[in-house]
Amino acid sequence: GKASNAIPFLLKAEKINKIDPQAPLALGRAYVATRNFSAAAQQLDRAVALDPRLGQAWFTLGIARLDLVEVDARTMSTEDKDSPFAGMLYAESLQKQARFREAATLYQSLLDSKPQPPCIRSELGISLIREHDQTGAASAFAAERTAHPECGLALLGQARIALDGENNDRAVELLNELW
Repeated sequence: GKASNAIPFLLKAEKINKIDPQAPLALGRAYVATRNFSAAAQQLDRAVALDPRLGQAWFTLGIARLDLVEVDARTMSTEDKDSPFAGMLYAESLQKQARFREAATLYQSLLDSKPQPPCIRSELGISLIREHDQTGAASAFAAERTAHPECGLALLGQARIALDGENNDRAVELLNELW
């Protein structure tokens, strides 16, 4: 119940035996209890590297990472709410709510933003597919591949369009390229 008091002792234990996964696991849990999620994730990463079968470490690592995302999202929504990255998160949220037209409109408005979030044209394409606008989606994926060939989501979107058009050979070709 006194995680902050335990941390110095757990740090010493971790230094004494660097191959025992229990010390970084306990340290990661203590950091989670003190809401130091970044340090927790670092220690829990060490624990699972030492013993990948340690289910408790994986579970706690997942919780720490979710808490990190929550902290970052809260920071972004208050301090950087007008950034294109906050807009992208909001558009992703709209997609998850099946509000594809609104998501597509928001993605479209973010296309000229600087800096531009990664794979934004592909995300627009995904929304357009869900809105049954194959032509617009195909255009978004092609533009993404031209501007950002490293974005695998564009290839995946093109494969989806090929499957929807019953062009299975093209879909397999695109998936192989992605692989």
